[in-house]
Amino acid sequence: TDYSEQSEENIQRGDENGKDTLCRQEECTGCGLCEEVCPEVFRLNEDDVSEVYNSEGASEESIQEAIDSCPVECIHWKEE
Repeated sequence: TDYSEQSEENIQRGDENGKDTLCRQEECTGCGLCEEVCPEVFRLNEDDVSEVYNSEGASEESIQEAIDSCPVECIHWKEE
């Protein structure tokens, strides 16, 4: 498998009733808006890009607000 073609993604699984949250880290600019809006779920990692560290830390509505706030649209609900 050629991993050089794969994008760098950070995925956290939701609980059995929740959705999975995905952050495409190669697209992240590190602005920190997601962390500001929903710090229970998002943080900036050691590379100063967003990561999902606790997908069950907030309601879907709060996570959606963080998704909507992202200026580069790198945070998504993972498609099944």
